[in-house]
Amino acid sequence: ARPFAVAALHIALPVPAAAQTARPASPETSPDAQGDGERKWFVMEDRPSLRLGDALRLDLTSKIGLTVRAAPDQDTDAEMEQRRIGVDGRLFDVVEFQIERELGDDEQPWRDVFVELRKWRAVRVRGGRFKVPFGQERLTSISDLDFVHRSIATEALTPGRDTGVELNGRILARTVTYMAGVFQHDGDVSRGGTDAPGGRTVAARVVSTPFAGASSRALQRLEVGMSMTTGDVPEGLNGLRARTSDQYEAVAPVYVFGTRLRFGADAALTNG
Repeated sequence: ARPFAVAALHIALPVPAAAQTARPASPETSPDAQGDGERKWFVMEDRPSLRLGDALRLDLTSKIGLTVRAAPDQDTDAEMEQRRIGVDGRLFDVVEFQIERELGDDEQPWRDVFVELRKWRAVRVRGGRFKVPFGQERLTSISDLDFVHRSIATEALTPGRDTGVELNGRILARTVTYMAGVFQHDGDVSRGGTDAPGGRTVAARVVSTPFAGASSRALQRLEVGMSMTTGDVPEGLNGLRARTSDQYEAVAPVYVFGTRLRFGADAALTNG
């Protein structure tokens, strides 16, 4: 379902100096995958999928994003902004893994590369390279957003991806989702145009459906989330920056040194 009402607030605070979803579960094996008493090795449902009984499942994925810009006083410009291929997999319905690579990106081609132990719904362990749990819009895939680009606030203030270890799960009758992890740096966002990335970063996020038991179906769909990160920023031109979709530098990085704290709050009401 697409969100039709979303409110978000992201704040990055310096201390003491002037520093600035869960992924849906993979669909169960369809009846078509095991028909007439025999197992199929290749299944074409919403995506190509390779199967090895109940032991292994591999889903092939791809994402292509084409942006076309047109203006009365300019020539039409078309740019392929996303060319991504990947594999989603599950082993014995306990271990899930994902490998995703951006074609044509020489600086950082790897996107999500992680393994997750999913034996228990309340406690799951993820390790590798993935999104730091901060910001509802950042954690939503760009292909699932209603707009072509994420907002400038999200692009500038949320960490993005980094290498780390995370605990996540759903508790309290599945009304609360939590994510908490330790990451090597401060995310991909802090690397662009700065002297050095931030140091080790701790991040946490909690999302709740406070009215899950209400009689109103609209209130049942209300989600409220809170996020935070903390980590040291080395001395130098390492302040966060903001760029528009046309790469105009709306906010330039400044010299900082200290602890970077991020606080985020968001709410979403989805239809269906």
